[in-house]
Amino acid sequence: MPGRTPKPESRLPRHWSRRVRSAVLHAISLAQFALTCAHARATRRRDAGDRHASEIDRLRQELNLLHEEMRLKDARMQRIPGHRRP
Repeated sequence: MPGRTPKPESRLPRHWSRRVRSAVLHAISLAQFALTCAHARATRRRDAGDRHASEIDRLRQELNLLHEEMRLKDARMQRIPGHRRP
């Protein structure tokens, strides 16, 4: 699909403790939140054309997050035996 960015590989090393992996994921989430806030602030200062482009970028980012969430859900469901799945 043209214009589609490749998925970043987000697997963390298994030998890291659970707390370290959690801390890294929290740091990534916090950075993403900060970028979203900065993006929103910049959006308020632009003209209509730039706002539309900014909204498209935001929606693409949200769509990528939803795809990643579905991928994680599907991967977890694959680990559960068929007769035990909800």
